Amino acid sequence: MSVCHSILETLKKNPLFSVASDLLLWTDIYRTFLIFSILNIYFFLITFGNYTVVDLSCKLFLSLLGACLGYIYIMPFLGKENPISDLAPVGDYQINRELLQEHVETVYSIWEIIRLFLRDIFYCSNALKSLTVALKVFIFSIFAGLFSGISLLWITTLILFVYPKVYQNFNVQIDQYYAMVSNIVQAQWEKVVTMVPFLGKLKEE
Repeated sequence: MSVCHSILETLKKNPLFSVASDLLLWTDIYRTFLIFSILNIYFFLITFGNYTVVDLSCKLFLSLLGACLGYIYIMPFLGKENPISDLAPVGDYQINRELLQEHVETVYSIWEIIRLFLRDIFYCSNALKSLTVALKVFIFSIFAGLFSGISLLWITTLILFVYPKVYQNFNVQIDQYYAMVSNIVQAQWEKVVTMVPFLGKLKEE
């Protein structure tokens, strides 16, 4: 089982996984669209508005606070009931000890998966596996070097909000293409291992 698959299986046991799934699968289109739009505007302002992350976050906080204060105090002035009275009690938003413990256990389980994986890689328990990971990291570094950090975050956000829904609708075709590409890459890698004596010995070990 791969590291990513193990982490995904761990996340599925967490109560928040169903909430995140509904969000990323666009179950509630309006809510997902609102959050997706806010994130895109955030990235757009940071990229083209000459804002820093901290500066923009503070200004967005102040804008939201100003809107809330204006809404709360304007409503009574118009003769309408204070909207705060309609909100749920503060206690409804508290996280109970059992739920918090589940989140902590999820984080700990993911940490253990990553720790064991990194231990095997850096201890070279399987030298060929370590070299394969090194090659993947090297290729990723070339790709990542083409973009800034904020651009990579935006690309990640875009994939998170688009890929799950696309996969849900076209999972058969995607699985077929993925299997085809994986077989091609695996075949080429086997040729490289065969051609390089050093890698061939590592594979036999």
